[in-house]
Amino acid sequence: MPTPSRQILSVTAVVTFGITSAIAAPPSQPPATSADRPVTFNAPASPTATPQTVTFGQQDGHVGDRVEQKLSLAMKLTTSVRQGNQLMEKELTTVESNQRRTVTTTAVEAGRTMAVKVHFVEATKSLAVGESNSSTSPQEVQGKTYLCRREPGDSGKLIITDESGTMPTKEELEIVSQSMEMVGRANPLGEFLHGRTIAVGETVELPKEVADRVFNLSGKFGRVTRFDLTLQEVTENNSRAVFLARIDAGSNDASQMRLQVEGPIVVDVASCRTGQTSLAGPIGMSETRGSYSTTYQVIGTGRLQMSIASDYRDVRR
Repeated sequence: MPTPSRQILSVTAVVTFGITSAIAAPPSQPPATSADRPVTFNAPASPTATPQTVTFGQQDGHVGDRVEQKLSLAMKLTTSVRQGNQLMEKELTTVESNQRRTVTTTAVEAGRTMAVKVHFVEATKSLAVGESNSSTSPQEVQGKTYLCRREPGDSGKLIITDESGTMPTKEELEIVSQSMEMVGRANPLGEFLHGRTIAVGETVELPKEVADRVFNLSGKFGRVTRFDLTLQEVTENNSRAVFLARIDAGSNDASQMRLQVEGPIVVDVASCRTGQTSLAGPIGMSETRGSYSTTYQVIGTGRLQMSIASDYRDVRR
């Protein structure tokens, strides 16, 4: 019977990359530089005042555009293993991961980034079970550089090699492919916001198909049931829009999961790229495993916190 901590690792991987694959993807359009600093919200305008509005746009990408991204995730989950009415095992597991990477555009087609060079300056993970001290270890990609290229076509494969053209290990490929999944893909949040005029205080709801692409959970762990954005304020001479995001996701099959997170997302108005994201909220899971005679359930409840900060540098600026 697998231990609860092993069950958690697969959930953590899906949640981590589901959140970051689109929100923190390499730029398909070059945005304005976003500052790495805490986000503050202003109160909405009074009902009698004319609300401030902003219209979003997009821009083409160029070879040489560069983005530095910092990602962190922490999840605490209390997990129980039950067989019938019997509690077989219970433990608290804390998982943390941190990543800092630079992504440079190396090929552009029709304004979309089709190839990048990514260098993982830092990539660590830690796991603590129960009262034990957490042990932090580097991930396989730390300190390494990879070349990623999307083949033509809507279903084009993502080709990944190291700088010498050699195929990386299976462990490296898994991390890089999940991190760079949006290379050659359209920016779903940008497509939704592009050309749209939104007033401060207004809430917009992403269609389910768009929400699923932005918050890309695998089918095994469910789909987004709610993704709405409330425009809180517009800063820096109307160049940055600060949204409050609310996201619910879940599944109801053999592997049930519930996720409710919210927090600020900062979007560059001219390019629809996200500069800073901070999401937190409860997470729960329930999974049935084993054969007919040895069926058992893994049940977990906890809290997830994650943040992403992106600093974009336009080669033509």
